[in-house]
Amino acid sequence: MCRLFNLCCPRCCRPCCCCCSDDDRHFGQHKSPQPKVNPIHEMTDVISGTGVYPGSKIFITLPNGYTITTHVQMGNGWYINSPVILLRGQVLTVSQLKLGEQIVSDPIKVIVLPQANEQTMQPIVFEPVRTNAKRIDGMGIPDALVQARFPCGNIFGGWVDNESKWHVLVMDELPAGSIVKVTQYEIFKGKAESEPVFVTVAK
Repeated sequence: MCRLFNLCCPRCCRPCCCCCSDDDRHFGQHKSPQPKVNPIHEMTDVISGTGVYPGSKIFITLPNGYTITTHVQMGNGWYINSPVILLRGQVLTVSQLKLGEQIVSDPIKVIVLPQANEQTMQPIVFEPVRTNAKRIDGMGIPDALVQARFPCGNIFGGWVDNESKWHVLVMDELPAGSIVKVTQYEIFKGKAESEPVFVTVAK
């Protein structure tokens, strides 16, 4: 029995500090697996990837040392907008805390790549978008990320599914006559973000 923690090693029933590696010696908890990170190109603010389980927490440390966080969504995808523009050659680190675990994964180092040459096509947005809308719907390229910038400046997004459909939940007020800017980004193919589609909110 371990004198410090009053625990036995689950592997050998001897004190927990006797035989296990550092990765195993944490009250029966295991280190979270590393997330997958999609290629990041300069002059973009989108960081995205794939996590291990919905609700898991993703930590991104930017080149300036500031850490931002997001959560893995249904379908295991995750994304976040960087508060700073990323430049070629800069290094970020990304780690994951799996839902239900207590130990963060080892960080992944990601180098920002040169700006993508090819641009993603614009998404299709179903209009009208009215002041009482609960979501914005449209069509896009499967597996692309669609983002909507709302009048107050907040950005929310959604992934295009295998049937080329996407939707973004409306989390802010939509005053009549205000503008929502919608873009599409084929991250997996290394393409640049599309030109925006400007949608005027109807009554």
